[in-house]
Formats: sequence, structure tokens, C-alpha cells
Amino acid sequence: MTSSSSNQLAQDFAFFIHHSTDSRTLTTPANIERTCSICLNLLTTFPSAREAIFDYFNSLISIGVHCFIQNVSLVASVSDLLITIESKLTSLAMQSNSWANILAHWSIDQLFDLTVRFANEANIKKCETLEDRIQLWTQCQAAMTLIKICSACILHDSTAADNALNKYLGASILSRPSFDWVTVSLTLRCGQTLISRLIQLSLQETNQSQIVHGVRRIYAVWSSLEVIAEQEPQIFSQVLMEQIQSLLISDDIQKHVSIISLIQMIFVVVTGPLCDIVYYSLYRSLNTLSLRRLCSSIRQTNTIDIEQLTNEFISGLMRIRTDAFQIIQFILSFIHDEISTDPDEIELTLRNCCKYVLQQLCHECHCKFRLHKDNQKPTIPILSALRTSFDHLLDLLNYTKSSEKIHLINDLCFNVALYNGDDTMIKYIQYIFTNKTSLDILQDIHLEFEYYHPNCLHDALNLIFEQNNSSKISICLENLLQLVLVDERPSLSNNHSIQSIIWSLIDHFSRLLSENCLHYDIILQIFLQLKCYEILPTYEQILQIASSFTDIHIKIIEDNENNLIENLLLWRDTLLNFIHFNNYDFHLFVIITLMDFLIPKLSPFDKVDDTNLTRRPIDNSGSLLEQNVNFNALNSNRVLSRSFRKTLTNDRFIKIPPEYIDQYTMLMTDVFNELIYNDNSQKQQLLICLVTTLIDNILPDSTVDVQFDDDQCKTPNERNLALIRRLDEQPLVWILLEIIATDNNAFQLCLPIIRCLLSALIVQWENVRGEDRATTYLKQLTLSTNLIILLKKARYLPLPLNEIYELFPFVTCYDCFTLLSNIWNYLKQNQQLLTTKLLTQQQTIIRDPLYFDPIRFVIQKNIANVGHIAEHFLHLQLQPTGSIAFISDDERKALTTFVIVGGGPTSIEFSGELHDFIVEDVAKWFPDVKTRVIVVESTDHILGTFDSKLTDYAMNILKSRSEITLKTNTHVKRVDENEVLLSNGEVIPCGLTVWSTGLSPTELTSTLSFLKEKRSGRIYTNDHLQVLIDDKTAINNIFALGDCATPIEHSIPATAQAAAQQAKYLAKRFNQKTFFLANSNEITNDKYPAFNFSNLGMLAYLGGYGGLADLKQTKISGFLSWLLWRSVYMTRLVSFKNRLLVAMFWFKSFVFGRDISRF
Repeated sequence: MTSSSSNQLAQDFAFFIHHSTDSRTLTTPANIERTCSICLNLLTTFPSAREAIFDYFNSLISIGVHCFIQNVSLVASVSDLLITIESKLTSLAMQSNSWANILAHWSIDQLFDLTVRFANEANIKKCETLEDRIQLWTQCQAAMTLIKICSACILHDSTAADNALNKYLGASILSRPSFDWVTVSLTLRCGQTLISRLIQLSLQETNQSQIVHGVRRIYAVWSSLEVIAEQEPQIFSQVLMEQIQSLLISDDIQKHVSIISLIQMIFVVVTGPLCDIVYYSLYRSLNTLSLRRLCSSIRQTNTIDIEQLTNEFISGLMRIRTDAFQIIQFILSFIHDEISTDPDEIELTLRNCCKYVLQQLCHECHCKFRLHKDNQKPTIPILSALRTSFDHLLDLLNYTKSSEKIHLINDLCFNVALYNGDDTMIKYIQYIFTNKTSLDILQDIHLEFEYYHPNCLHDALNLIFEQNNSSKISICLENLLQLVLVDERPSLSNNHSIQSIIWSLIDHFSRLLSENCLHYDIILQIFLQLKCYEILPTYEQILQIASSFTDIHIKIIEDNENNLIENLLLWRDTLLNFIHFNNYDFHLFVIITLMDFLIPKLSPFDKVDDTNLTRRPIDNSGSLLEQNVNFNALNSNRVLSRSFRKTLTNDRFIKIPPEYIDQYTMLMTDVFNELIYNDNSQKQQLLICLVTTLIDNILPDSTVDVQFDDDQCKTPNERNLALIRRLDEQPLVWILLEIIATDNNAFQLCLPIIRCLLSALIVQWENVRGEDRATTYLKQLTLSTNLIILLKKARYLPLPLNEIYELFPFVTCYDCFTLLSNIWNYLKQNQQLLTTKLLTQQQTIIRDPLYFDPIRFVIQKNIANVGHIAEHFLHLQLQPTGSIAFISDDERKALTTFVIVGGGPTSIEFSGELHDFIVEDVAKWFPDVKTRVIVVESTDHILGTFDSKLTDYAMNILKSRSEITLKTNTHVKRVDENEVLLSNGEVIPCGLTVWSTGLSPTELTSTLSFLKEKRSGRIYTNDHLQVLIDDKTAINNIFALGDCATPIEHSIPATAQAAAQQAKYLAKRFNQKTFFLANSNEITNDKYPAFNFSNLGMLAYLGGYGGLADLKQTKISGFLSWLLWRSVYMTRLVSFKNRLLVAMFWFKSFVFGRDISRF
């Protein structure tokens, strides 16, 4: 049989089966199975007969559907039929692509129509009974079978898929999403196209119900896809974003309204995981331009409830997790831009929208994020999102006027700051304090940050003042004043309270006061209010702020001299207000400031040099009493006192007009009396400070000793000459001295002034001649009378008698001698005053009175010509016994300290000899004197030229001695008269400094232009000791030897043995006949060997009968090396006489000790 005949036979047979099949054929499963098998066999055997076979399948399905509609009892048979057909066709389609394409075309035209018809007609049935529900389920299973057949075909043909999609969109099944199974199968191939077209159809609708219907349809489609097809959700997001962007490009307001409606419906309809995708798509679609377009459309229509839309939109955003930070940041940025563009022209609708959005955000934060008191951090992402938009929030806080909304926004800002770290907190506090803020917000901030982040409040205020913005500082000060005024907590020991923070910012307040007077009133109110609290400032803080007020008043007084007294009174009242701090006596400062300003500067004063403020304010070398003064207190007050005079330059004094002198004096007297006799005053400290101020102002220099000229032992320091003139111009000084005299300890500190006054008596008298003596005598009489009055007011003698005795030897005038005798006689008549008790930190010293008659000094005048011996003798006679006991411990320690700079043999031998002298001789005569010997070496070891073992031995010996301190790796930076400064900053007061750090070239050697060693400056020579001009050229007739020279090939030590060997070498050469060439002055070196240094060894004495011997053959230390050292020393002496004398001296010292008397 041919192929054509076979195909014809198959077609005929299929035609026969098709026309012979009816409803009876489907009555039994066996008939259905048999019929389908015959058809599939025909398709496999005769492919050309497929059209006839497909016609048969169409008829078979049509009959099955018809039978199902007519007779529900046949539903099982119909389902079996469909399942069988699906199974056979699917297996056939999977065999080859050609069969799949054939089935796809067939299914599009035939099977899809039958599927839609089946679904529509099956849905008509109602499910009132359980049997109906079972039948409906069976119907759905049958429909599902048809869909599977259709899906398997569509997968292989995109054209078929598009055709099917077009048919699907036009079918009535769109209104029944519960049976929208076809959508699932279509989306497997063309889901993106399907969703895109669905959105397009939805957005094209104008009726609200149709839009809602479209949204529900989209959601149903995508839900089915997500559950059944398990596709990636980004497809839907991408499609939605593209459609929204395409509509936003247009300027059509209606399309914008459609977008808003779509968004609003999505919020209402869409639930579950898909909701986040919708919000994300919306965020990705919007930008600043598109959002402005939407807002513009909103303003032009009244069809949308903005508050409802905003509420839904914000509620949706709060649920987003992905990119929620950027969404919130974007929204806040947009609101900020709208407000900052031109607030006056913003329409009411947009303004309400912006405020409502912010209110919703604040409400969410207020309800959910207040967890900081339980030490919990909020975890909802919106706070982190708000961090990047924190500046916008702060601006909105300033823009919002409603009290309720201000608190909501502030609460939001606080939570954002609390969650996002100290930097954000500081920015937040800065903003609050530099804008006019309600008091309750300030109090909330203060309480919150005081307990949880105290440093932030301090740092923020510190930054505000550092920015130096006058307007912001003014607002900040007003806010601080509000807090101080309302904070009525009775006790605050917390260092982070607002009061303590204000005191910690004292530097800024001082700077503000010094720069201008703009903030004077409010700063004064702040600090005066602080006196109601128990938090006390430090001594330095209160002095600093009050000194700033002083500077302002000085400036006011100087600029307005016409109202001098009024300004003085105002200033006094300001300072007195500071006195009343609880538990703090501020009289000390008031005295300083009044003295510094109201006492005209008696001595010109340069600007303060901070490096000199730590030195002693008084030179105490001449006064025994001053040895025991507590100079630490004086120094601290001196620094404060001098700081107030920084702005004063030389020759600038405060001039008091003559007509105001009386009022001025009365004012000062009243102020001092009020301060000093106040029961709450710390009188001792106050008077000490007053004395310090007097010393700084009255004395012409810090040195108050009477200094005498070497040639004329009667002329004191001429700088005291002006003292009397100053006292004549300053009657207030005597008033102050009388006030001070009421306290013994304070008056003792005035001893330098009294000594200077006594010196001035002599100085002035000795420098006047002739007729001026009468006037001068009257002034001196007045001066001595005033001194006696002061001494009478003192409870006991503040001046030892030997202080006056020191003045008598230099008096040449009988009148001046009489004045001094008056003071002397008064003191002598009051025997109870002659014993002075001085209390120091270390010990109590009782000084016995000195009874001398002034006539002794008259006798001294008659024997003045005896000469130097008599003068020296009288000087010894007048020295008070045991005066060493009245030297301060610090000075005694300095005088008995010896510093030896250098660690070479010379330094170590000197330290050893000094050690023997102190231990063996000084200790016998002065057992209480404690001495120190300090050896300073710049390297890490001493005796660098010795063997390392000997060096270690020497260092151990020195360290074992209590009198010797060895400092290695230490340089000396400066050597002063009485102290040495080391490289580590240590200052060593000392009585003797020995410098032994090596040799340096002499002036002659340094000026010679020969080749020299860079480090030591020694002249280079060749091996024959001839001076070199360069590395190879020598000067024929110039030789160099000793410490000033060294051979260039090998350096030799600068020692005596090297110099001696060089001298012998040259002497031998010079004495040779062949030293010069024949008939020439040229020197020959050919016949003479080069100089060769032979090191005989090195010796060093360590003290205590110990030493070091570094020899070629051996290394010796201890007693044997000391014996060797003595022996070598003895042999090197020049003559036998010297050897004998040295041996006798050594023996005498060993038996009787050294003689420490002076000749």
C-alpha cells in the first residue's frame, strides 16, 4: 500500500469515527479509552490524517461539554475524557517540537474557545448543597485539565500566546477572578505583558468603580501567579513602575489624578507581601520633579482627600523594610524644599499636607520609640532614615507654630538624636539653644541629657560659643537664663547639671565679656542667679569670671571719667554680689580687684610673662623671717593679681582727680572694712592676698633687699629712691597697712615693705644735701612715726632686731641714725614683742631675741680705718649664731647640692674625692647637714674610654653610695647661677656646679685654617706630627702635638701620656744632625720612623679607697687599683721635695682628717 493510499485510509477512518460518535460513546470509560487510543494510533501511524483526528477531538470535547450541560451525572465521564485527551496529547507534544507546534495552533483556535465556554457555563451552576459543591469542584478539575493542555501548547509558540492573550482580555471571564485559571497559564509565557496591559486598561478607565475593578483584577492575577506559578515578584514591580513613570511624563492632570487614585486603591485593596512591592515600585517611580507635578495636580482638583491619602501613604511607608530609609529621607526633603522655597506663597492644601505627613511621623515615633529610659534602642528603620534628613526636621521644627505639633516634632528629633549617636545629639542641642524655644522643651532637654548623655549638652554649648556668632550666642544665653531661673531643685551634686555646665564654660563667658559689653547684662543675671544653688565653682573659675566683669568696668570707667564715683560704686556693687555664693567666701577676689584697679600702679608694669610667674615674688636672701613664708600661696595670688594688669602698659596709671581724693579714700576704707570684718570672710587668706597685691604694686621690683655697692658699702639699691615719693602720693597705703597690721601672720608677710621703707629712709637722706635736708628730715620723721604706729597696732614684732641692725652700719648721718634709734628704742621697750614664733609646714622655730646697743655702730665708725681685717672681724662679731637654722629647707637643700656635669675620669675622680670629704670630714663637724652629689652623663655609661667591665663596676659603686646620684642618658640644657636645667625638664637647685665634659680647642687653634677633626676641632697631622693642609699634603716645618692635634690615620686620646710621648719623639728628631737636608732648610722624614703611641694604661680614683686600673696586661679594680693609682701619682711628681710633702699631707689627712678652716 502506498503512502498516499494509507493517509487517505486514515482520514476516512477518522471521518467515520467522528460522525459515528455521539453521546452514547461517552457512556462508559472503556469506549472513551478505546476511541482515544484509535485516534492517537492513527496520528502516530498516519501524520497526514491529523486534521481529521483534530476534528474528531473537537467534536469529542464539544459532545462531552454538551453532555455535561444536559446531564450532570455524566460529569465523571467528561472529566475522564478530558484527562485522557490531556494525557495523550501532552505525551505526543513532548515527543517532538513539530507535534508541539501542531498542537499549539490547534489549541489556540479550538481548545481555548471550548475552555472558555466550559468555564462560563459551569459557573452558572449554583452550589446550594454538598452535592453541588462536589460537582463544581469536579467541573473545576475538568477546566484545569483543559488549561494544562492549552499551556503545554502555548509554551512552544509566542505568537499563539499573544493570540490567546488577546482573546483572554476580551472574554467575559475577566469579571470572574475566582475562575481565572487561564491567566495563570498565560503568565507562564507572557506574564509581564499581561500585567502591563491590565494596568493600562485600568488606568484608562475614568469611572471610579472601573478603576477599583481593575485594581482587584490586577491583584487577583498576580496573587494567582505568585501562589501557583511561583514567579519572581520583581516582574510586577517593574511593570508597575514603568506604567507610573509613563503617566508622570505627561502634563495631563487627569492622568496624574488617575495615578493618585490607583495608589489610593492599592493601599485599600492590596494586602499581604505584595503590598511592600507596590510601595517599593511607587518609591522607585517618584522623584522630586514628578512629586511636584503630583502635588500641583492635587492643588488643582478637589476630588481627592489629601489627608486620607497622606494617612494611607504614610501608613504604607511605615511597613516597608526595603529602602525605607531613602523613602523617608525623600519625603522630608521634598517637604523641606516646598517650605523653604517661599513659605508665604504655599497654598493651604500643600501646607496642610506637609504638616500632616510630619505629624503622622511624629505620632508613630512618639508611640513606639520612647524606649531610652529602659536602656533600649528603637529598632524600627524610620529613625535611621530620619537621621540623614535631620537638618530638614530641625528646619521644620522652627517653621511649625502650633504648640502641639512643636512638641511632636521635638519628640521626633529627640528620638532620632538619641538613636543615632552623640554627633546628632550635639547638633540637636545646638539648634534648640540657638533658636527661641519654649521653656518646657528646654527643661525636657536638660533633664533628658543630664541623666543619659550629660557630655553632649556641655559639648553642644561649647561649640555654640566657639562659633562666635553674636546673635546665636545671645539666644543661647537667654535660653540658659530661662533654665537657671526655673530650675528650683534644692540640691544638685550632679556635675552635669546646668549650673555645673555653666561654670565649666567660664572661659567662653570671660571671652565674651572681654570682647564687648553686648552680653554683659544677661551674663550677670545668669551668674547672680547661680548663687541660689549649692553647686559651687572652683576658686579659679569664680576669679576668672569676676575678673572679666572687672575688665568691663575698667573700660567703662576709663571711657567715662566724668562719672567716676558713680561707676566705681556700680562696679563695687557688682563685685559684692559675687560674695554671697553659699558656703563660699569671695572677699578674697574683691580685695584683689579693688586693689588692682583703685590703687594707682606705683611701678610701671610690663605685660605678664607667664614663664616668670612661678618664681618667688620676694627675694628672701636678706630677711631671716621670710625663709618661712608660704610662697605657694603668694605665687598663686600673684598670678591672679598680675592677670588683671595684662592690659596695662608702661607709664599708664589710673589718675584720680584731686577733687575726688577724699571720696575715693572714704570709699576704699568703707569697702575694706566691710570685707575684712565680715563674719563669713576667710580672713587669713584675704589678708595674705592683700599683702601680695601690696607687694606687687608698691615695691619697685621683686627684689626688696638692700643691695650695697662693692666700693661704697653704704649705698643701697637706688631703685628704692622712688618709694618715698610714691608713698607721699598714696596715703591709702598706710590705711591698708593699718588694716593688715591687725593680723599677725599677714603683717609678717609685709616685712619686705617695711624693710624697703627703712632702706628708703637711708637712701633718701644720703642723697640729699644742704637745705633739702630739713624737708627730708620731716618726711623721714613722718615715715618713722607711721612705722611705729604700725608696730604698735601689731600684736607682736613682725621685724627681728637684726633687720634694723643691718641698716645701722651704713648710716653716716646722725639725724638718720636718730630716726632708726627711735624705732629701735620702741621695740626694745616692748620686751614682749621680741620673741617671734614662726610656723612653717615642717617645723616650729623659736628665735631668741638679740640684744645689741646701737652705740656699737658708733664705735665701728671710729675704727673704720683699721682696714679689711677689722671690718671682717666686726662682720663676724655681728653675725647671729646659728643662722643656718633659719634658712629654709629648700635653700639649705640647694646649698648642699653639688652637680657634676660629665662622666669622664676627671668628673668621677672629683666625685670620689668630694664623697670622701663629705663622709670623713664634713660629717664630723656638721652631722645634721645632708649633702647630695649628682653626676650627670649624656650617654648610658660613664668612663667611656675604660673597659666595659670596669665601667659597670664603677657605676655600681657610685649607685651604692647614698650621697651620690648618677643620672645617665641626660643632657644639661642650661646652667644658671643657682640651678641646672636638665633635658627631661628637671630643675636642680644647687650651690656648686662642676663642668667637666671634655676639651675644646683654644681660641688660637680654632682660628687656624688647617685640616681639622669635625667633632673636636683638633688639628690633623701625619704620622710624623706635621700639620696637614689636606688629606695628603703636609706643611714641612710646622708640627703639632698634645691635646690640640691628632694623627689623621689613627686618633690618639687627649691625655698627658700621649702629649709626653709626642714631645719626646719631636725632641729626639730636632736634636738629630740629619733633621735638615744637606745645604737646605727642607726637613727629611725618610730616615726617621713615624710616631707610634704606646698606651700605658688608664687609672681612675672612685673614692673610699677604691679605684680602676685599665692596663694592657690586666684589668684591676678596688683597693689594689687605688694603691697603684697612688704609687703612679707619686712617681710622676717632679722633685723629691714634692714627693715628700705630698706623702706627709696624705698621712696627716689619714690620721687627723682634712683641715676645713679658712685662712
